[in-house]
Amino acid sequence: MLLLIASAALVLAQDHGPDVCIAEEYDAFDFWVGEWAVTWANTDGTPGEGHNSVRRLANGCSIIEIFDAAQTGAATSQSYFDTRVGLWHQTFLDNEGNAIIVSGNPVEDGPAMILEMAHPAGGPPPARMVWEITGENTLEWTFQSRTADGGWLDSWEVRYTRQD
Repeated sequence: MLLLIASAALVLAQDHGPDVCIAEEYDAFDFWVGEWAVTWANTDGTPGEGHNSVRRLANGCSIIEIFDAAQTGAATSQSYFDTRVGLWHQTFLDNEGNAIIVSGNPVEDGPAMILEMAHPAGGPPPARMVWEITGENTLEWTFQSRTADGGWLDSWEVRYTRQD
């Protein structure tokens, strides 16, 4: 057991250098990286607003999101490209303990990115997150829930305006 722990520590301690995560796949979320003012309509119709900071860490291998809004609280996510399966994964956690894990890739001739939740029983994804570039310094993020007929219902739409 001690040998296993020592081996794992040695692997983690190795300097993999700055060129580890430079393949084209790692650029898929570049459109999202930056400082953003975010707005949305609350369920009661009042406007919501906040700030979202999205940045690359760990030599570009990880993207960290820090979301802060007075009305809805705070959330964070970590996104990364998994070379073993060829997919992006995101783990999202908010200040109420809600966790969402989604996976996916960029969409050809469509939204910039769609990440879907895995269905616990192996069926179709019950929900997904969609990022769509709407202008040079704007994008829209939508959380969608699966409908009974297999379509998608927008549950929360957030508009991003670049601040940097």
